[in-house]
Amino acid sequence: MKNTQDKRVLKTRRAIREALITLLRDRKMEDITVVLLAETAQVNRKTFYAHYEKVEDVGWDLINEFVEQIAAYMEQARAKKKPITAATFVELFAQAYPLHPDLFRDIFTAPNYAFLSQNIQIIMKREIMRYLHIPRRSPKHSHVISFVIGGLFGAYRDWFASGQKMPLTELTELLSNMVSTYMPTEV
Repeated sequence: MKNTQDKRVLKTRRAIREALITLLRDRKMEDITVVLLAETAQVNRKTFYAHYEKVEDVGWDLINEFVEQIAAYMEQARAKKKPITAATFVELFAQAYPLHPDLFRDIFTAPNYAFLSQNIQIIMKREIMRYLHIPRRSPKHSHVISFVIGGLFGAYRDWFASGQKMPLTELTELLSNMVSTYMPTEV
């Protein structure tokens, strides 16, 4: 594996990730080959294999990139002594959405992005439970958190499906108030 801090490496990996995002708009993950992905990213197969072993690794790279953004935001919230709840993720979405509007639309609406959406929900749940010190085997809290996160994802899907008629700031406030009402804040 190459030095991941080298600007050329970062540029190539970004091109490959963006190519995957583009291809997922029209194809399922399992229908995307290394040849097609490399061609779309405008790199050769050998370059692809210098960075990834298989197409699925690029998908995990996307998920990890999103997780790193979530972690950085959560660290900022912790530093400010701000409680981390599902509302924290609503705020994170409001901050991150303008940076990647097409990706977020696809994550919430395109069936081919289901793997990303599902993994993001799992990570959100894990981080909220970890922050609240909820044991993994606490079904009551686990189910409530899953319900709230699933509701958030459903609300965003509806927002995109409606053509984003409600301003994002208004949606953020509405969802923050709703999750604050239903999410456990302590065990």
